[in-house]
Amino acid sequence: MSPQGRRYYVNTFTNETTWERPSSVPGTPKSPVSQSSAVNGYHVSGTPVHQLDSGHMSLRKSSGGPQAPGSPAAPRRQSKESSLTINCVTFPHPDVMPEQQLLKPSEWSYCDYFWADKKDSQGNNTVSGFEILLQKQLKGKQMQKEMAEFVRESTLGEAWAQLKKSLADEAEVHLKFSSKLQSEVEKPLLNFRENFKKDMKKCDHHIADLRKHLASRYAAVEKVGAEN
Repeated sequence: MSPQGRRYYVNTFTNETTWERPSSVPGTPKSPVSQSSAVNGYHVSGTPVHQLDSGHMSLRKSSGGPQAPGSPAAPRRQSKESSLTINCVTFPHPDVMPEQQLLKPSEWSYCDYFWADKKDSQGNNTVSGFEILLQKQLKGKQMQKEMAEFVRESTLGEAWAQLKKSLADEAEVHLKFSSKLQSEVEKPLLNFRENFKKDMKKCDHHIADLRKHLASRYAAVEKVGAEN
């Protein structure tokens, strides 16, 4: 019966429901219903009117359960040989469970080494990912506690003002250092480079003049040697 009190039928082979009583199922021979008279729901021969003569199919009326037309049947239970249930949670059996592949084989990952039950590629024990997450959580709780103390003591504004002042002082120190570095280091280096370029040009001109004088003297010596 449906929740509305209406009767429906369920096919045990296809799990289909219908409001009308099916006369036959595809694939099974039809059994014509006798047209003989019936008394109190039975034929004269004693066979029930609403019973079908079939050896491979059975139609049953659903009991007064919560199942409604169109709802699928309950799934079959999985085999317990390949699974293990702990606290209503099903885990695969260790004997049939394959070795889990690393998410990041080339680097450390807290997901792969969460419980520190594995070693790295060199065989060394590593810090577990659980420990790292725990330390982060403890650090966050400590920061939360300090912020709560600031709020409770109404010193959050004062602490923020001190932080801004310290940052401004640090920025001023960096600015002074940058200007001093530019004036005392960068500018002298630039001046030295310019002067070095000028000196190199002078040396090039002087070397060219010496080459000219040497060539003229060599020509004069050759001329005197040819006359003698």
